[in-house]
Amino acid sequence: MQGKAERSYLMQLVDDAERIVMSDPLGEEIPPATYALDGSGKEKDGADGFYRAIASCHSCRLCYAREVFAYPIVRKEPRVLFIVENPEGKTILDGSSLETFRAFWKDSLRLGEGEWALTSLIKCPGGWDPSCADACRQYMRSELSSIAPRAIVLMGMNGARYMLGERGTDDAYLGRRFIVNHIPLYVTYSPAEYRADRSLRTRIWDNLLFIRKELGLDAVR
Repeated sequence: MQGKAERSYLMQLVDDAERIVMSDPLGEEIPPATYALDGSGKEKDGADGFYRAIASCHSCRLCYAREVFAYPIVRKEPRVLFIVENPEGKTILDGSSLETFRAFWKDSLRLGEGEWALTSLIKCPGGWDPSCADACRQYMRSELSSIAPRAIVLMGMNGARYMLGERGTDDAYLGRRFIVNHIPLYVTYSPAEYRADRSLRTRIWDNLLFIRKELGLDAVR
Protein backbone atom coordinates (compact mmCIF):
# COMPACT_ATOMS: atom_id res chain seq x y z
CA MET A 1 0.00 0.00 0.00
CA GLN A 2 1.31 3.42 -0.89
CA GLY A 3 2.28 5.75 1.92
CA LYS A 4 1.21 9.39 2.10
CA ALA A 5 4.58 10.60 0.81
CA GLU A 6 4.34 8.38 -2.29
CA ARG A 7 0.77 9.43 -2.97
CA SER A 8 1.67 13.11 -2.56
CA TYR A 9 4.52 12.67 -5.02
CA LEU A 10 2.16 10.92 -7.47
CA MET A 11 -0.25 13.85 -7.22
CA GLN A 12 2.55 16.24 -8.12
CA LEU A 13 3.38 14.12 -11.18
CA VAL A 14 -0.25 14.18 -12.29
CA ASP A 15 -0.33 17.98 -11.96
CA ASP A 16 2.92 18.36 -13.89
CA ALA A 17 1.75 16.01 -16.63
CA GLU A 18 -1.48 17.97 -17.08
CA ARG A 19 0.42 21.23 -17.46
CA ILE A 20 2.77 19.73 -20.04
CA VAL A 21 -0.11 18.31 -22.07
CA MET A 22 -1.91 21.65 -21.94
CA SER A 23 1.28 23.58 -22.81
CA ASP A 24 1.40 25.29 -19.45
CA PRO A 25 4.64 23.95 -17.90
CA LEU A 26 5.02 26.83 -15.44
CA GLY A 27 1.53 26.47 -14.05
CA GLU A 28 0.59 30.02 -14.92
CA GLU A 29 -2.86 29.16 -16.25
CA ILE A 30 -3.78 25.74 -14.85
CA PRO A 31 -3.94 25.67 -11.03
CA PRO A 32 -2.92 22.54 -9.13
CA ALA A 33 -5.73 20.02 -8.80
CA THR A 34 -7.04 18.58 -5.55
CA TYR A 35 -7.15 14.83 -4.92
CA ALA A 36 -8.46 12.54 -2.20
CA LEU A 37 -5.79 10.57 -0.36
CA ASP A 38 -7.85 7.52 0.56
CA GLY A 39 -7.49 5.89 -2.84
CA SER A 40 -11.23 5.41 -3.21
CA GLY A 41 -11.61 7.98 -5.98
CA LYS A 42 -14.37 9.69 -4.04
CA GLU A 43 -14.13 12.23 -1.27
CA LYS A 44 -16.02 11.42 1.91
CA ASP A 45 -18.70 13.70 3.28
CA GLY A 46 -18.44 15.92 6.34
CA ALA A 47 -15.38 16.90 8.33
CA ASP A 48 -13.40 13.84 7.23
CA GLY A 49 -13.80 14.75 3.57
CA PHE A 50 -13.00 18.40 4.26
CA TYR A 51 -9.67 17.58 5.93
CA ARG A 52 -8.81 14.98 3.30
CA ALA A 53 -9.21 17.70 0.68
CA ILE A 54 -6.85 19.97 2.65
CA ALA A 55 -4.36 17.10 2.98
CA SER A 56 -4.24 16.95 -0.83
CA CYS A 57 -3.78 20.71 -1.29
CA HIS A 58 -1.06 21.90 -3.70
CA SER A 59 -1.46 25.65 -3.12
CA CYS A 60 1.92 26.44 -1.55
CA ARG A 61 5.48 25.16 -1.18
CA LEU A 62 4.73 23.09 1.92
CA CYS A 63 2.97 20.40 -0.13
CA TYR A 64 6.30 19.30 -1.63
CA ALA A 65 7.75 18.39 1.76
CA ARG A 66 4.51 17.13 3.31
CA GLU A 67 4.77 13.57 4.56
CA VAL A 68 1.99 13.77 7.13
CA PHE A 69 -1.12 15.84 7.68
CA ALA A 70 -1.75 17.02 11.22
CA TYR A 71 -5.46 16.45 11.75
CA PRO A 72 -7.08 18.88 14.20
CA ILE A 73 -9.07 18.03 17.30
CA VAL A 74 -12.59 18.82 16.11
CA ARG A 75 -15.77 19.41 18.09
CA LYS A 76 -19.06 20.79 16.78
CA GLU A 77 -19.98 24.14 18.32
CA PRO A 78 -17.37 24.08 21.11
CA ARG A 79 -17.18 26.80 23.72
CA VAL A 80 -13.65 27.61 22.52
CA LEU A 81 -11.72 26.88 19.33
CA PHE A 82 -7.98 27.17 19.98
CA ILE A 83 -5.95 28.11 16.89
CA VAL A 84 -2.16 27.81 16.72
CA GLU A 85 -0.01 29.19 13.94
CA ASN A 86 1.11 25.90 12.38
CA PRO A 87 1.37 22.19 13.25
CA GLU A 88 4.46 21.19 15.19
CA GLY A 89 4.80 17.87 13.38
CA LYS A 90 2.54 14.87 13.03
CA THR A 91 0.07 16.53 15.38
CA ILE A 92 -1.08 20.12 15.82
CA LEU A 93 0.86 20.26 19.09
CA ASP A 94 3.68 17.83 19.81
CA GLY A 95 3.73 15.80 23.03
CA SER A 96 5.36 18.43 25.26
CA SER A 97 3.31 21.32 23.89
CA LEU A 98 0.06 19.35 24.15
CA GLU A 99 0.80 18.44 27.76
CA THR A 100 1.57 22.10 28.54
CA PHE A 101 -1.57 23.21 26.71
CA ARG A 102 -3.84 20.83 28.61
CA ALA A 103 -2.32 21.66 31.99
CA PHE A 104 -2.15 25.43 31.55
CA TRP A 105 -4.30 26.85 28.72
CA LYS A 106 -7.25 24.44 28.80
CA ASP A 107 -7.43 23.97 32.56
CA SER A 108 -7.00 27.69 33.21
CA LEU A 109 -10.21 28.27 31.25
CA ARG A 110 -11.91 25.38 33.11
CA LEU A 111 -12.96 23.67 29.90
CA GLY A 112 -14.25 20.11 29.84
CA GLU A 113 -13.05 17.68 27.18
CA GLY A 114 -16.10 18.22 24.99
CA GLU A 115 -15.97 22.00 25.21
CA TRP A 116 -12.90 22.81 23.14
CA ALA A 117 -11.39 22.16 19.72
CA LEU A 118 -7.89 22.70 18.34
CA THR A 119 -6.72 23.59 14.84
CA SER A 120 -4.02 25.64 13.05
CA LEU A 121 -3.85 28.57 10.66
CA ILE A 122 -1.35 26.79 8.40
CA LYS A 123 -2.51 23.23 7.82
CA CYS A 124 0.76 21.46 6.94
CA PRO A 125 3.86 21.05 9.12
CA GLY A 126 6.75 23.29 8.13
CA GLY A 127 6.81 26.39 10.30
CA TRP A 128 5.23 29.81 10.16
CA ASP A 129 5.11 31.40 6.70
CA PRO A 130 2.59 34.17 5.85
CA SER A 131 2.49 33.13 2.18
CA CYS A 132 1.43 29.62 3.24
CA ALA A 133 -1.13 31.12 5.60
CA ASP A 134 -2.52 32.99 2.58
CA ALA A 135 -2.98 29.67 0.80
CA CYS A 136 -4.85 28.27 3.83
CA ARG A 137 -7.20 31.23 4.38
CA GLN A 138 -10.04 29.67 2.39
CA TYR A 139 -9.81 26.54 4.51
CA MET A 140 -9.88 28.53 7.74
CA ARG A 141 -13.04 30.37 6.66
CA SER A 142 -14.76 27.08 5.84
CA GLU A 143 -13.50 25.52 9.06
CA LEU A 144 -14.86 28.34 11.22
CA SER A 145 -18.21 28.03 9.50
CA SER A 146 -18.29 24.26 9.98
CA ILE A 147 -17.06 24.11 13.59
CA ALA A 148 -19.08 27.21 14.65
CA PRO A 149 -17.23 27.91 17.92
CA ARG A 150 -18.69 30.28 20.47
CA ALA A 151 -15.27 31.92 20.89
CA ILE A 152 -11.75 31.69 19.45
CA VAL A 153 -8.46 31.77 21.35
CA LEU A 154 -5.62 32.49 18.94
CA MET A 155 -2.31 31.23 20.34
CA GLY A 156 0.80 32.93 18.95
CA MET A 157 1.81 36.47 18.13
CA ASN A 158 2.72 35.78 14.49
CA GLY A 159 -0.78 34.45 13.94
CA ALA A 160 -2.29 37.43 15.72
CA ARG A 161 -0.42 39.92 13.55
CA TYR A 162 -1.42 37.98 10.46
CA MET A 163 -5.13 37.71 11.29
CA LEU A 164 -5.60 41.08 12.97
CA GLY A 165 -2.99 43.30 11.35
CA GLU A 166 0.30 44.72 12.59
CA ARG A 167 -0.44 46.61 15.79
CA GLY A 168 2.98 46.99 17.36
CA THR A 169 3.86 45.24 20.62
CA ASP A 170 2.26 42.12 22.10
CA ASP A 171 0.30 44.35 24.49
CA ALA A 172 -1.76 45.54 21.51
CA TYR A 173 -3.34 42.07 21.38
CA LEU A 174 -3.42 40.85 24.98
CA GLY A 175 -6.39 41.68 27.19
CA ARG A 176 -8.64 42.65 24.28
CA ARG A 177 -11.60 41.21 22.43
CA PHE A 178 -11.61 41.11 18.63
CA ILE A 179 -14.33 39.92 16.27
CA VAL A 180 -13.61 37.51 13.38
CA ASN A 181 -16.48 36.10 11.30
CA HIS A 182 -18.86 37.47 13.97
CA ILE A 183 -17.05 35.35 16.59
CA PRO A 184 -15.27 36.85 19.64
CA LEU A 185 -11.53 36.26 19.38
CA TYR A 186 -8.88 36.55 22.07
CA VAL A 187 -5.10 36.39 21.72
CA THR A 188 -2.58 34.72 23.96
CA TYR A 189 0.88 33.20 23.65
CA SER A 190 1.35 29.70 22.31
CA PRO A 191 2.78 26.73 24.25
CA ALA A 192 5.86 26.92 21.98
CA GLU A 193 6.41 30.58 22.90
CA TYR A 194 6.06 29.71 26.58
CA ARG A 195 8.52 26.84 26.29
CA ALA A 196 11.02 29.21 24.64
CA ASP A 197 10.57 31.90 27.31
CA ARG A 198 9.35 30.73 30.73
CA SER A 199 9.25 34.32 31.97
CA LEU A 200 5.97 34.67 30.04
CA ARG A 201 4.16 32.51 32.60
CA THR A 202 2.69 35.38 34.62
CA ARG A 203 1.59 37.28 31.51
CA ILE A 204 -0.06 34.16 30.09
CA TRP A 205 -1.82 33.41 33.37
CA ASP A 206 -3.16 36.98 33.71
CA ASN A 207 -4.34 36.94 30.11
CA LEU A 208 -6.06 33.57 30.51
CA LEU A 209 -7.86 34.89 33.59
CA PHE A 210 -9.10 37.80 31.46
CA ILE A 211 -10.31 35.40 28.74
CA ARG A 212 -11.97 33.15 31.33
CA LYS A 213 -13.90 36.11 32.73
CA GLU A 214 -14.86 37.29 29.23
CA LEU A 215 -16.24 33.83 28.39
CA GLY A 216 -18.24 33.59 31.60
CA LEU A 217 -16.16 30.64 32.81
CA ASP A 218 -15.01 32.25 36.06
CA ALA A 219 -17.32 30.28 38.34
CA VAL A 220 -16.05 26.94 39.62
CA ARG A 221 -18.00 24.15 37.90
